[in-house]
Amino acid sequence: MAKKPSFALLFFLWMALISYLSLRPFSEDGLPDFEIPHIDKLAHAIFYAGMVVFGSLFIRERTNGHMAIRSALSIIFLVAFGYGILIEVLQDVLPAQRTADLWDVFANTTGAVLGVWGVWWSFSRTGRLKWKH
Repeated sequence: MAKKPSFALLFFLWMALISYLSLRPFSEDGLPDFEIPHIDKLAHAIFYAGMVVFGSLFIRERTNGHMAIRSALSIIFLVAFGYGILIEVLQDVLPAQRTADLWDVFANTTGAVLGVWGVWWSFSRTGRLKWKH
């Protein structure tokens, strides 16, 4: 019997959500008048941390845990970093009333680093979960 692609599905749905939210036209009409400074940067960090976590679990599932955690985290970090830059470039060139923002890249990268740290800590020798080191 084939294995259920649970983390694969979750990872690709998460990527689709990031793509949709990042590239759709955005209008502030109808939003409340109060503003929390830089809340969008927090959202970027959370989404990219999630990308790294789900991506790492996808790689682990796909390789049956035979890829070293360091290699898996390196790959998914580079994917997240590159994807964050790609999204910002697309925001700048597509006619969706969005603009590229270097601070978004920084927030994405910060989230990816936090995701790497969280996965590394969760699967460390002292943690409950195990992954080949």
